[in-house]
This record gives sequence, structure tokens and C-alpha cells, in this order.
Amino acid sequence: MKKFFLGLFVILFSATVANAQKSGFENARQLLNKKTAKTSLKANKAPSRISLESDERILGYYTTDDLDLTGGSSLGMNTAPGVYPVSVVFTPDVIGNFVGGQITKVRFGLSEPVGPSSVYVATIDINSGVMSEHLAEARLETTASGWNDVTFDTPVTIEPNTSYLISYEYAQESTYSMGQYIANNYPLLVDGSVNPGGETQYGFMIYGDFGQGTDWYTMTGQGYGNLCVQAVVKGGTFIDEDITLDGMSAVNTYCKNGEKASFTFGIKSNGNIIPSSYTLDVAVDGNVVSTLDTPVPLSNSIQQVSAGVTLPEGLSAGSHVVSLSVATINGNKPVENTNDDEVSTKVNTYTESVPRVMSLVEQYTSTYCGYCPLGSELVAELQAIRGDIAWVSVHTSQMGPDVFVTDAGTTLADMFGASLIGIPAGAFNRYYIDDNTLNSRGYIPVGIGYDDIPTYAEMFSDIINESNQMPAFAGVDISTDYDQVTRQLTVTVSGNITADFATYVGNDAALTVYLTEDGLVSTQTDYSLPGRYDEDYVHNNVLRAVVSENVFGDPLTMTGTGTYSNTYTVTLDSEWNADNMHIVAFVGRPVGDNSSADDVWINNTNMAKVGGSSTGIDDSVIADKSLTEVARYTLDGTLVDRPVKGVNIVKMSDGSTRKVVVK
Repeated sequence: MKKFFLGLFVILFSATVANAQKSGFENARQLLNKKTAKTSLKANKAPSRISLESDERILGYYTTDDLDLTGGSSLGMNTAPGVYPVSVVFTPDVIGNFVGGQITKVRFGLSEPVGPSSVYVATIDINSGVMSEHLAEARLETTASGWNDVTFDTPVTIEPNTSYLISYEYAQESTYSMGQYIANNYPLLVDGSVNPGGETQYGFMIYGDFGQGTDWYTMTGQGYGNLCVQAVVKGGTFIDEDITLDGMSAVNTYCKNGEKASFTFGIKSNGNIIPSSYTLDVAVDGNVVSTLDTPVPLSNSIQQVSAGVTLPEGLSAGSHVVSLSVATINGNKPVENTNDDEVSTKVNTYTESVPRVMSLVEQYTSTYCGYCPLGSELVAELQAIRGDIAWVSVHTSQMGPDVFVTDAGTTLADMFGASLIGIPAGAFNRYYIDDNTLNSRGYIPVGIGYDDIPTYAEMFSDIINESNQMPAFAGVDISTDYDQVTRQLTVTVSGNITADFATYVGNDAALTVYLTEDGLVSTQTDYSLPGRYDEDYVHNNVLRAVVSENVFGDPLTMTGTGTYSNTYTVTLDSEWNADNMHIVAFVGRPVGDNSSADDVWINNTNMAKVGGSSTGIDDSVIADKSLTEVARYTLDGTLVDRPVKGVNIVKMSDGSTRKVVVK
């Protein structure tokens, strides 16, 4: 027998992605408190089914085939290169009805290959730390990105009241620099994004000498989740007929009353006999409104199913619970093991919306930041992909003196934590990104200094789509009047607000108005250049001033039932070129010292040239045939995937919109 100490390993672990953020200092304050976000980013999953016999099931802290390949992790600083065993422990309460079954196979997920790996199963006493000799072991001579499967020559029978440790090895690659080891590879996958909230005390353990002796250390409290390790078990003490439901998720989280709310859920047979028929009741706020009759043939592996329910008319605007429960199995109502027979999700209902015009991207940058040109390239790529980006470049002085720094920009950077995470950074509709691989520091802005620009531009485009799940409930129309002699600019921002505006955006919503300028030439540090400097770098979208009285926005001035209008007057600096300037206006949640990071989002944004206007709708005929349609809405703002009878609002690839009458 071997005895190991199950210590707490809290310092040396870090998560990252390839080609991640490359620079930054920590020298400013951050006033927004991190809270759990409304949704989480689930990108780049790699499903791969393992071969199961009819009486085999998957044992694990999650039992789907999903892997998030962006979630690669590693031991962090001051960890010498070498081979390290990592493991999970399945305790009796997790094992449950698997007692009496046999562990026949194991699989573990990697974000990148680690060469050969040895896999083994042992029992362990959690209280004493005493571990048995290996009960089963196997070796893979090669590993791959994704799932890696092993089959044991001798299965392990699961005994009652026993905890089982399942371990695999990985090779840590590190470079010694500046007096410390820096990780070079990030192969370990955790289930945080595919199994949010599923972290357990023994779901991630690692063996080595990390300053407290050579022992097993648990990763509890790090927030990453559990290692992607699963066991395949043959047999057990299961009842004959049992169904497990898992992971219900709304596809369209905002729906109109009377429309169909789509959702997905996981389902599998968890009994000894696979049912030939079953029914699932769909309820809204506890009231059954429809029944699904055997939507898919069942197996012992969990399957993802898409379904939907028509929401009843008359639901109040706000959040409602859609639930799914097992009603019958082979015609009989289940009475045993019913604790996993119901799942639920939330949808939000509304009566009307307005067209979404643009999405706000606030880029934090500096002329002294050598990686910041990468950030500008990424936002430019994002703008090319979407055509609906209102880009504001906020310069900071954290890297050195910058001629484009403003007091307002410094206030923004300090409030949102851009000065803490380092630049280049970007905020996307001020949406809180609840994903450790992109936002390990937990602020509104995230690093955008990536080499693989097309990949990450697509990823941030997905984030913007996620942030725009909520419909727009306030219009943002901009009109300006500019006197070239006095250089006085008058800006009026107005619009309609819907009946559901107070419910979803709030009567305390704020209107913010920025003034930006393009075509500014200044020296830019650029580490990709041989001389590390570009003396004729062109800076666009540079924040020159905040026109609204408050940097973080003013209350909307109501002009009637369902309308608002705010007017501002500013005199342009003599060095500014009015022909290259734009107004960016947006309506969103207010920002203050006590604001939460997941409650400062933007609901709608628009942009107009100084001296021009923008209502978000262009009735003129567009002659440029290179423009393409990127989105289509009905007149009330509902996104549609095809022309529908009546007035359609079509958004083009350059960000403009136009009305089209479909007969």
C-alpha cells in the first residue's frame, strides 16, 4: 500500500490558449465586481463516441461526449519539465448504482498530444490518503487531441463503500527563463465550459513535489472544473427501466408570446432494459402544455435532442421556466430513481422590439504597446466579417506617453479593468465573457493580442452574437448639425422604446455618446517589424471626447410615451478634422462603483458622421453590388432567416440598413 497526502494545490496552475495575450502591466484599480454570467461560451466542442456494449455505461462527473478544445491547461510558473500523473477520484456517492459493475475502459481528453501515457485504476482512502497498488493499467504509446481511449485486459470490479482513483500521465514542457520555469504546452482538458458548476473536490488532482513534498494535490477551488476523465462500466445494480435527463438549454432565450421556444436536452437509458417507448411532458411555469412521444430511440449513451414548445399567449414579460420531465416509460409512470427525471431552463418573453443597428467594440490600446497592432488587426477583421461594428479605440498611458490619451479614456480603462489585464484588450457590447480561456481575470475587457486573427475574430463574432441574444428594446437615431465656422457640433440622439424596455433594460438605463476621429498618423511600437516601430501608423476610430455629460452615460430624457430625445452641444478642437469624425451613441445598463460585471451590457448602438445622421434605416437604393445581406428583420425587430410578407429591414455587409417591401 502507498500513502499520499491529498493537499491543496492553489498557486502553480494556470489556463491559457495558443497564441494568447502577450503583454500587460498591473497598475490600476478595478471597480466592477465579478458575478456569475447569464450564459457561458461553449466553443469548439469535439464529440467522439466510445464503443459501448448493451450493458455498459459511462461513469464520470459528466457523461456527455463533449470536449472544449479551447480549454487547454497546464502547470504554471516554476514547474520543471517532466512527466506528471493527473487523476480524478470517484467516491461512493458518485459511483451509486455502478457498484457491482466492472470498469472495462477509461478515456481522457487532451487539447494537444502528450506523447505516450500510462493509465491506471486504484482504490484510495480519502480520509487517510492510503492508495492501493494498481488494479488495472494500460499504456498508450501515442496520444491525440480529443478523447484518448484505453481498454483494460483485466476489468476492475467496483466494490461498495470504496473510492476509485483513475490516473493518466502527461509530459509537461517548460522553459527556464528569468529565474523561473514557464509552461510551453497546455494539454490538460477540464470540463468547466461543457459542465459549468460541476467542479468537485476530487475531480482534478495532480501528483508531484510542489513545495510540500511529493504527494497528490487537489485542485479544488480553482474554478476550472474537473479533468475530462470517464470510466466505462459493465453492469451494476440498476433497475430494469430508467431514463436520465440532463443538460436542458434554451436555444432562443428571448421569445415572443405565442412563438416557439426551442431547446436542447440530453437523454439516455439508465436501466437494464432499453425502453422501446417513453413520453416526456413539457411544462411552462409548472403547467404541462405538450408531450413529446419517444423523440429519439434510446441507448446507454447520452444523446443530445432538439425540441421546442409554443409558449402560451398572455405570459407576462419576463423570465419563465420551461421544464421537461419523464411521464411514462413503456406506458408506465416511473416510481424509482426519479431524481434525474426532470430538467429545466429559462426563457424570457417580450411583446415587441426594435431593429438592432450596430454592436459596440471598445478597443484599449497604446502607441507604445508593441502587440497592440495585433488587436487593431483583429477588430478590423471582425468588422469585415460582420459589417455592424461601431469601433471605438480608447488609448491608455499604461505603456508610456500617448498623444491620444484622454481623461475620459483613462476613466473607462480604470473602471473596466483594462489597465489591470493589460493591452491590447477589447470589450464587446460590454458583455461579461464567462469563459476561463478567454477571460481568466474576470473583467469586462479581454485580451485581443492574438496571432491567429481569423480564428479569434470568428470567436469574438460568436461572442457578439451571444451578447445580442436579448432583442433591442430602444432605438438609437442620431442627427447632427455642424457649423464649420464656429466648429460647434450639436448632436441629438433619440428613439422609440418598447413596452418591455423597463423589464429588460431598466428605467435607470443610460445613454452614452462618444466622438471619434479617423486618419491620425503617429509612431506606433510594433514588435512584428524589424525596427519595432512604424513611424507612419494610421490610427482610426480614436476616442476624442465623451459628448454625454457623464462618461458612463446620462439618463434618457423622455419626450412622450415610448420616446426619448437627448441633445448635446460641443465645440470641436481646432486640431480635429471634422470630415474624419463620427458620433457613436449607445443605450445600455448604467455603470457605477457598485456595478456588477454582468450588468453593464449595451442593448443598442448606432454611429453617424459628424454633420450627418443615422436612423439605422436607409430607404435609398444601394448601387454597390458588392454589398451583401447579413441579417433581415421584420418591422418590429424580429430576426428572420428569409423574406416575410410586409416591410422587412435588411442589414447590409457595410453596416447600413434599408427597408424592403415583400408582397
